[in-house]
Amino acid sequence: MEIKSGYGLDTETEIKMLRAIHNVSKDMPIKIVSTFLGAHAVPRDMDPDAACDVVCYEMLPRLEETQRSGVTSVSLIDAFCEDGFFTPEHTKKIAEEGYRRLGLLANFHGDELTDQGSGTLASSCRNAIAVSHLEHVNEKSIQDMAANKVVAVALPSTAFLLRLDPPPVRDLIEKGVPVALASDYNPNCPVMSMPLVMNQACVMTGMTMEEALVASTYMFSLPLSLSLSPDLIYTPLLFISLSTHPTSIFTLYPFSHSGTINSAASIAVSDEVGTIEVGKRGDMLLLSTDVWQNLIYLGMGAMRCSPIGAGLGGVGGASNEVRHLINEVLVGGRCVVRDGYFMDDTTIGANINLVPHGSINAVPSPDYAFLSEGLDLPETLPPYDPSNERCPTVPHSPKRPVHPTPEEKRLAIRNALRYFPNKFHEELGKEFMRELDLYGHIYMYRFRPQKRLRAWNSRALPAKNEQTRSVMHQILNNLDPDVAQFPHELVTYGGTGSVFQNWAQFRLVMKYLSEMSDEQTLVM
Repeated sequence: MEIKSGYGLDTETEIKMLRAIHNVSKDMPIKIVSTFLGAHAVPRDMDPDAACDVVCYEMLPRLEETQRSGVTSVSLIDAFCEDGFFTPEHTKKIAEEGYRRLGLLANFHGDELTDQGSGTLASSCRNAIAVSHLEHVNEKSIQDMAANKVVAVALPSTAFLLRLDPPPVRDLIEKGVPVALASDYNPNCPVMSMPLVMNQACVMTGMTMEEALVASTYMFSLPLSLSLSPDLIYTPLLFISLSTHPTSIFTLYPFSHSGTINSAASIAVSDEVGTIEVGKRGDMLLLSTDVWQNLIYLGMGAMRCSPIGAGLGGVGGASNEVRHLINEVLVGGRCVVRDGYFMDDTTIGANINLVPHGSINAVPSPDYAFLSEGLDLPETLPPYDPSNERCPTVPHSPKRPVHPTPEEKRLAIRNALRYFPNKFHEELGKEFMRELDLYGHIYMYRFRPQKRLRAWNSRALPAKNEQTRSVMHQILNNLDPDVAQFPHELVTYGGTGSVFQNWAQFRLVMKYLSEMSDEQTLVM
């Protein structure tokens, strides 16, 4: 989701908006892209030249300070290139100054009311990746955008509400320009629904449903003449929050179509989202219909729906009952919305607040409570079971080729006993000496969990936040007998990848992870 500033027009108010966007991005699970739009309009007491100078020589230096201090996180720069606002020369100067100072990529307003040659302008800027609106784009601009793969961001809801001729989307597509769709939510276009935007794009601009779907998803900028890989799953987008441009919630739908999936390219996040594949975020939505086209067909009814799908009904199931078309919204693989309501909303109509990171659907299971126990031993040691040492059901590490001296053995035993109260040292000392002699290492098999380890559902693990649950999940995965080379010797793969030195370390680290807050760091 992209959020722009642009409603302050003075330095401190613009910075205030960008700080607010940064703060929101820290608390929301979806990907939020921050755009600096200091050149949205010309203040009444200035002319365009003076306003351009303020943006370049007052606002951008101030933004440079806040970026360095970490209170803003802007990645794009925008300007309104139009008669009476900022000329193409102003727009290029602002875009390139943003790139020179901060490395910002440009995605600017162009050709909305008059032809400004915005496509040609974008092609001449080294940092321009997209132009939005384009109701009056000319043929030369279309050719230049196609040649340089500049994304055309069409905003059909804005054209509809302002009674403008819609942008020539069919011509753009047929000439090879990557086309994206966006909501353009702002005071003169209060549209919060991407299904409605896709519907309007089909009706007003002649896009097919497939093209509208592709234009509303995240992926790379590819010409329409190229075929997308059938090995990947491409996913359509649902608008989840107030925004001026594309968002990042998707539906799981296998899709192979010659086209462009361009929304992400227009805001430079195509490396994170857009396809369901290794290395990208698991952002998607699940539809309660067998016909994905209903997402667009029912879009006219979406004018009444909330940004997370409440009120967008459809017919589905054998009984033809009416239910929410968007059944679930998953962000980063976690269900955050079901049937139009956030997961922590227990009363229809109540205030809906997004659950903070680390607490969505987190219900620790008693089956995994042993992970939080550590080495809190009762009056007696856990019983010793010889079969716990070399279980025949899993492969075991060969004896380590070490030949310690008697003094080195005593040091190894002393180090191992540090984990335990003195009253257990005599019994455990003999046991650890035997392991050292037999296996060349002290594994502390007595403390190996009896339950087979595997990557259990992280939401069921006994932890206080998402980060530590994720670490616990990864550790458990690496010690799964189906993953690890020598699981009972804590060697995960390759023969040298030891997760821990012994099972006491495993228990202690899991205990500390289960207790840690967001403000703590575990140092080992």
